[in-house]
Amino acid sequence: MLSMNEESTHSWRRRGWKPRSLRGRVLGALLVTGLLPVLILGVYSFLAERQRAVVLELSRLSDQSQQLCSYIDKYISSNSKLVRHLALTSEVASFLAEAHPDAARKGAMNAWLQQELALDEDLDALFMIRTDGLCTASSEPRFLGVNYAFRGYFQDAMARRSHLADWQIGLVTHDPCVFFAERVERGGRILGVIVLRIGMARVQREIRARSAEGKVAYLINADGIFLAHSQPDLVYTAITPIPASRLQEIQASQQFLGREHPVRISLNAHSIQTVFQTVATGQPVQSRYVRGGFARWVSLRRLESEPWVVGIAVNETEVYSHSQRILLLTTLACVLTLLLVVFGGFWFSRQILRPLGRLEDTINRFASGEVGVRAPEEGVDEVGRLKHHFNLMADTIQEQTEALAMRVDTLEGILPICASCRKIRNEEGVYEPMESYISTRSGAQFTHGLCEDCARKLYPELHDPDGRRKSPPRKPA
Repeated sequence: MLSMNEESTHSWRRRGWKPRSLRGRVLGALLVTGLLPVLILGVYSFLAERQRAVVLELSRLSDQSQQLCSYIDKYISSNSKLVRHLALTSEVASFLAEAHPDAARKGAMNAWLQQELALDEDLDALFMIRTDGLCTASSEPRFLGVNYAFRGYFQDAMARRSHLADWQIGLVTHDPCVFFAERVERGGRILGVIVLRIGMARVQREIRARSAEGKVAYLINADGIFLAHSQPDLVYTAITPIPASRLQEIQASQQFLGREHPVRISLNAHSIQTVFQTVATGQPVQSRYVRGGFARWVSLRRLESEPWVVGIAVNETEVYSHSQRILLLTTLACVLTLLLVVFGGFWFSRQILRPLGRLEDTINRFASGEVGVRAPEEGVDEVGRLKHHFNLMADTIQEQTEALAMRVDTLEGILPICASCRKIRNEEGVYEPMESYISTRSGAQFTHGLCEDCARKLYPELHDPDGRRKSPPRKPA
């Protein structure tokens, strides 16, 4: 009966599988030497490119956020200087010092404000407020007579604090704007406040200009409210609910005219904390966050003039787009290498393994008794020389086997031997000594001696009565 291993081996062979065959080892070696280096190099290049892409993209985001911050800071600084300059002009001071200016005086002042406003197309409105909060002169006629005493920028200016208001909803126009307020005083007496209102279109254009190629840009204030965003529907939404105390302050100043700030951005606690940390410390931050199932890399940087934070983010898929191409190229290279290995293995099998298989079959047939079988000698390569040497070996074995068979045949059968002298009768009928007969028909050589029985019979004096050989006498010393 066959053992379990032998049965498994036979079952493999019946299915055409040769365990640990040369074919399998050759194909395995081709796969290892051909496919493995390509795979290792591809994976290494993919991972290295991903890391390089992240570093490069973060550097770009940092540069872009710094440029955007510089632009907004410069824009704020230029308008703040304009308001401070106007607050120091004699025209503004003399007008606010008049208790009851006539209509002609008001018209002239309104015209002068319109001329100053025309110097910059991004400026939206200029108006002057008396100490009681009433607008007494304005480049926008709709502002005249409106009381702005409840506005935060008026209260800060009256308290001798220069103020830049977060983008607010205009009380008359209901448009989102930024307000620069500066007190007007002479001789230590506050005469009123001059206010510059600018629209957000110019900053919004800069925000959108940096949102190409899968990027998202935004400007966010210290309350976590988006003041500008590359997605306009997110403006004035918040990244986290506003605390009740701060919400009361906003409502009291009517900064947003009662508009709510729904949380439209789903961020984790760490991302929200990162934004407020940037507001508090002023240190630029680069981090990764997930929103809506998509990962993004972001660069956060605070403005120098205001506690506002600029953020520029990019989808991680855009960052890894080049590395994905490397992965695709690696996959294609592996597929091509695999095809080359298959075709190379097929060629090697056809050129080397198939002749070796035929030689193996020939050897098996020779070993099973077909001594006349020979391998076809084809080619002059190593396999051809191997076949030639096998054929020479087979010829020698066959010749020696036939010669040995002939010798054995001469000693086979019934040998007529003399019962007295033990001579053997040869083919010619002549009796010849047994030694001569066997020597001439085989390679055997004879030598003569005495067996123990014959020695005791012929030389009894050399043996004891029990038949053992006597010891030779010792010579005298």
